[in-house]
Amino acid sequence: MASYAKSFNMVVLQNSSLWLLFIFQFLIIGTASWDDYTMADDFRHDCGKVITNSKGGRVKAYEDGAEDPFNCQLTFTAPDANKQFFLYFDKFILKAAQADCSDHKLEIFDGDNITASSLTGANGLCQLGDDTDLPQPIRTTGDSVTLVMTRNSATSRAQYRIIFSTFKITTGDCYKCKDTDDLCIDTSLVCDGLDNCPSGSDEDGGEGGGCQDVGFIKVWIIVVGVVVGVIVLILFLVCICCIWVICRRRTRPKASASTGYQTQGAQMQYSGQAGPESPPPQNPSAPPHENDPIVPQKK
Repeated sequence: MASYAKSFNMVVLQNSSLWLLFIFQFLIIGTASWDDYTMADDFRHDCGKVITNSKGGRVKAYEDGAEDPFNCQLTFTAPDANKQFFLYFDKFILKAAQADCSDHKLEIFDGDNITASSLTGANGLCQLGDDTDLPQPIRTTGDSVTLVMTRNSATSRAQYRIIFSTFKITTGDCYKCKDTDDLCIDTSLVCDGLDNCPSGSDEDGGEGGGCQDVGFIKVWIIVVGVVVGVIVLILFLVCICCIWVICRRRTRPKASASTGYQTQGAQMQYSGQAGPESPPPQNPSAPPHENDPIVPQKK
């Protein structure tokens, strides 16, 4: 039992840094305010949905089956007619074998259906050969945007990530992006970990940046959270140490219940070891007859 408790305690001590890292990451992710959507050929997809989103989020795409034909359409609308959508690519892998991207492509339309004008040209978006460039940012003219991914005969998988946000043309209760004349995003998107402005000014902690004031508050929230996490971790380790000490004490050999006397021949001699309820040692300098046991006389 003692060896088991010791081994368990060592494992916890060695992995204490991982616990702290987990708490820190949880606190950082917990401050994020974006929504994730998926264009995929499995049960977790959002294909076929029309989603009302007043702020922004991320669209991620991946394909499990690389040979079956696949089509996914996803539409976003803003509840405010004065809002528009801004999209940029953080990652883009979509290989096609045909020069016109007919076998594998992503199309983006400036409206709530595929009959609206295309924002990605006649052929859509794809990568040919060794092309690794990211597509240019896209900006709608209305309050809706539709994304369509099509795979006909391609054998490669699509993996891309699109960051999108809604913005207002007029100023008001919103954050005005730097280096733009009329792009004003929702204040909840400021300093949330995603670059919603074209220049990324909403995540900038410098002068005029979106994180100049908000970032200071979030830093303090993270610091306080980390301190609380460290205290909890220390208390946890103290409990583990106490359990280990208790287990060690229970597995120690128990002391002998000997009375402290040894028998040599017919005479009882004191061994010098204190036992429970042991009589005090006799005086060795006393006359022999004083130490002799009293023997009853026979009549």
